[in-house]
Amino acid sequence: QTEIASKIGAVYTFGQPRVGDQDFVNYANSKLKGKFFRVVYCNDVVPRVPFDDIVMAYKHIGDCNYFNSVYKGIIVKEEPNRNYSILWTIFVHLNAVWEIVQGLFFITLLYGNQFSESTVCLLFRILGLAIPGFAAHSPCNYVNSVRLGPLP
Repeated sequence: QTEIASKIGAVYTFGQPRVGDQDFVNYANSKLKGKFFRVVYCNDVVPRVPFDDIVMAYKHIGDCNYFNSVYKGIIVKEEPNRNYSILWTIFVHLNAVWEIVQGLFFITLLYGNQFSESTVCLLFRILGLAIPGFAAHSPCNYVNSVRLGPLP
């Protein structure tokens, strides 16, 4: 395992779910220190499952390169609102409305036609009104995050 880990140049994940318990995470972090880059977009539900609570206690490897819905990036240990709450779904729904407006109008106006969203991406955003966090897992969000969102 050490031999294989030493050959890894870097690991980049986009919207990855939690992968193991604290022992596994400690081991992986020790072997992949400085080589593991985890990207999370805004309210993506996938990085927040399985839950990190008393019953399940799943954890993430590495720091979180978190991008909000205007593609501003920060590096944190854990994504904000790591376990969705009922109250938080109100904000997720409001953000879903913003992302539809952004996808229809603002992103093209601000960044040009190369950032115009496909019909499929816009349909995902509309579905995000019914299923909070679902639309945020779309690859277009992660591509835009990396292209538009500088990290500090």
